[in-house]
Amino acid sequence: MRRIRWILPLILIVLIGAVLFTMRLATADEPDSVPDPPSPGPMHRVGPIITDLHGAENEPTRHIRVDIKIEVVDDIALGLVSCQQGRVKNEILSALRSFHPEQIEGQRGMNLLRRSILERLRHLFDSETVRDLHYLQFIIQ
Repeated sequence: MRRIRWILPLILIVLIGAVLFTMRLATADEPDSVPDPPSPGPMHRVGPIITDLHGAENEPTRHIRVDIKIEVVDDIALGLVSCQQGRVKNEILSALRSFHPEQIEGQRGMNLLRRSILERLRHLFDSETVRDLHYLQFIIQ
């Protein structure tokens, strides 16, 4: 009789442990939820901007045409960027004219130019004001 008193609680504890272990394994197989990407912030359109690119002396002058949207953190930053339209265009033009055509061709070149423009804009404004830069048009002729 004493054996039965000890066996019954022991079996009950083992069963509860097995159930909890199985539930833990079942939830471990479920994929972790992926957080949603942050929604884009307000955008300020700059462009189209057309300027010449500096190539080698013997090469004909080439031109670039870009149309850009600057993504900012909030509406206050959007107003700030809008008020500084002339300075923003000046920084973009300076960045564009600092490259040779072969440096900014292709996806790698577009990304290099994008990083250069972002760096200049983040220097012009608070580094957190400008989130990103998006090309609407990118043509080199």
